[in-house]
Amino acid sequence: MAHVFVYGSLTNQSVVQAVTGHTFRSVRATLPGFRRYEEPGRYPYILPADGKFVAGLLLLGVDPESLQRLDAYEEEGEFYHRVQVRVLGGRRQRAFRAWTYVGSVGKRPPQREPLASPR
Repeated sequence: MAHVFVYGSLTNQSVVQAVTGHTFRSVRATLPGFRRYEEPGRYPYILPADGKFVAGLLLLGVDPESLQRLDAYEEEGEFYHRVQVRVLGGRRQRAFRAWTYVGSVGKRPPQREPLASPR
């Protein structure tokens, strides 16, 4: 089982459930060394940035099949790349190893879809 740090639409448990068919326990978390970017009308993305941090959620205990579904949802390899990071999470800001989706340099994330279609 893996942990996944999310910072955009996947912070909404109903979106996670629609994508994976599951809900996962989660804790508030911070990803140091990255900055979040969001262009009007597009999905957010993160890129490495010294001295910055991104707030989000840490999904705990994500099974391999759900991780593959998250990869498909995030268009892993096209607009985002899944990388392993160190996240601080929970009340005590404990360190976790987790996966997250980092923006692909030089590629813009897709435009947001209508609200009826979760992304």
